[in-house]
Amino acid sequence: MKKKVTITLLTGFIALISGLILCGIGYFMGGIEDIKAIATPNLIEETYQDIHEIRLDSTSKDVRLEQSPDDQFHVRYSNVDNFYHQPLKLQQVKQTLTVEAEDAKLHIKGIMQFLGQELAFSRNRELQELVILVPKEKTIEKLSGGNPFYNSYISLNNIHINYLDWAGYISGDNVTMESGTIHSSNIGSFYFSNSHLKNMMIDAPVATQSYQTSTLENVTIQNASSIFLNDTTIIGTTKMETDGAYHSPINIDLSAKSKKDTQLDLTVTYDWEKLYQNYYYPSAYTNQETDETTTAQEEAFRKEHLEQMGIRAGSEYKDLKIEENKDGAKAVYTPKDAPNKLIIQTTNELIILGTLKSSH
Repeated sequence: MKKKVTITLLTGFIALISGLILCGIGYFMGGIEDIKAIATPNLIEETYQDIHEIRLDSTSKDVRLEQSPDDQFHVRYSNVDNFYHQPLKLQQVKQTLTVEAEDAKLHIKGIMQFLGQELAFSRNRELQELVILVPKEKTIEKLSGGNPFYNSYISLNNIHINYLDWAGYISGDNVTMESGTIHSSNIGSFYFSNSHLKNMMIDAPVATQSYQTSTLENVTIQNASSIFLNDTTIIGTTKMETDGAYHSPINIDLSAKSKKDTQLDLTVTYDWEKLYQNYYYPSAYTNQETDETTTAQEEAFRKEHLEQMGIRAGSEYKDLKIEENKDGAKAVYTPKDAPNKLIIQTTNELIILGTLKSSH
């Protein structure tokens, strides 16, 4: 009798649990969209006029500036009341629009609301951004903001800026910047295409800087890691300094115009002490004074790393003379009556000019 009761109770308990699981699955399969719909933040859209300056003070959202469909400034963003996302506060004073991130506060009504908000954010990129639409033909006199330590990111499309002061990561397409500064930390990347950068100071040890079909006019780039110039035009004097911890490529493919009217002054310094610190070095495990294999190991180490640094040139630069010794490599290229100049100074990296022939 007791055995039958036990089996009956156990069967009932299993059925109850199974029913609850099936109900939960059914609820979430059909109800997750309802949760998202209830908790999805509304997009806020505001219109402004006569803005000359934009200040982005500590915004926690990615920022996107694009061309407006009319002659007004349009701003689009979302705010939520939970502890994870900082709400934005916008204010126009005279001709300056300021965007500030306020302290996040906990105002959720339950865990389902919070989960619904996070689900909505993960599925809708627009909720994660601050979008500013700028009237066509309008020049922003000054754009400033960002934070290099919190991965601030800004995207610029079809925008003209007189002065940029940005701290963080950046990408731009069809952008003209008359002057300014860009600072960032040592991760992430920069990307510009179809753009014109003038009188800029870029201090950015990011992983990669890429300039595609763009113009660099009197630009200084320092503390860079890896740089790619593709169909890039040089005007005036542009100077690049890189100092990565490891071997990184600097690919220089100038526009047809700049190949004819741009001088090149290239210097690669070989810092063997830094290489010993950053790469495996056999003498750390042998006695240099007594071990006969040390010299051979050191020669092999040097040969391996010499293949990954220095200056290589494609057929476009057949007249380029490269001087190389144990301390580094140097090349100077001076086309006749060339008014522009590209200076590159780097340590332990490989400068590639033009297109190299395949070894296969």
